[in-house]
Amino acid sequence: MDLLDEVYDVDAECYRRGDTDETVADVLNVMPGWVASIREEFFGSAGDNQDMSDLKEGLDELLKRVVELEARFETALKSLVELKADASSMQDRLSAIKGAVGSRTLTKAGIK
Repeated sequence: MDLLDEVYDVDAECYRRGDTDETVADVLNVMPGWVASIREEFFGSAGDNQDMSDLKEGLDELLKRVVELEARFETALKSLVELKADASSMQDRLSAIKGAVGSRTLTKAGIK
């Protein structure tokens, strides 16, 4: 009970830091199920811990940023594809003009 008092936050209904039923059981050299039973009866029903909650918050924020960045990349990729198509179209037009004008005229004009 003293160890659970020390490592379990009753108000937050979770273990402090990285403690779990298993870590408490290891320290006391007892079965984790027994610790879980005592914890549920006297302290609270949740068996997670503050490290897990903090990690989940960080992961949620990271995933939100990934989704936002992915959307920005999709927009940038769409623009890149459009620019590439424009450049290809301009290249085709330039080739057509060069073909129509002829190589001798282009050489005189200093265009190769």
